[in-house]
Amino acid sequence: MRARAARLVVFRALPLLLAAGLVSVVRAAEPAPVPAPAEKAPANEKVATADPLDLGRGLRYLRLGPGAADEPELAAALAAPALVLDLRMASDDPALLARLRKSVAGRDATRPLFVLLGPDTPATVRAAVPAAPGVLTLAARDAGFPTSVAIAVDPARDRAAAEALAAGRPPRELIEEKVAKTRYDEQHLAQNHANGRRDGAAPAAPAPAAADTKPAELPLQDTLLQRAVFIHRALLALGRIPEHT
Repeated sequence: MRARAARLVVFRALPLLLAAGLVSVVRAAEPAPVPAPAEKAPANEKVATADPLDLGRGLRYLRLGPGAADEPELAAALAAPALVLDLRMASDDPALLARLRKSVAGRDATRPLFVLLGPDTPATVRAAVPAAPGVLTLAARDAGFPTSVAIAVDPARDRAAAEALAAGRPPRELIEEKVAKTRYDEQHLAQNHANGRRDGAAPAAPAPAAADTKPAELPLQDTLLQRAVFIHRALLALGRIPEHT
């Protein structure tokens, strides 16, 4: 089950890895060996942690902008083996630029840095992010500036996710996929029995909603942050960066 979860993470992140140049295409006759995953929680498993900024398996989240992390949070983020640096709501004030330079200084390819950028990120802040090994920038496809990985995401939803994080929403709540499952319990079983359906089939689908009925709103997800986590997990599974416990 864990091996299947690791393969799924690599499959989902492979196009992003190829786009960023973090992996190369390998000939089918000589497949690259994929190390067996360690006995750790799969990428989609909820990991209990008291730290809401810990994304698991050595990856940490840090946001620079209004109401951003204080010095202890900054120190903890910089000490992490891998870091997601969110600059979507950053400003170009000197103090923040100094924090940004401190965040990226001294990191190498074995300590990846995933930088989230948005249309509101000032050009001076974007310019302060170095084009160096281990630094990967992610932004919406229509952001209007070049980036390592361009992702198809609605700019309005991306901004809503960034604002939710700025308001204190835990990052994990915006990256874990919520799957809606059809409910089938004893009540449905009794209804099927009363209606002569004994094969366990679910009740017939309800009639289509009226034309003026509003569609259900999708749960808010941070697509950029989610993709950064996918890439981090894929790099771990491929052995491109060391595993940290």
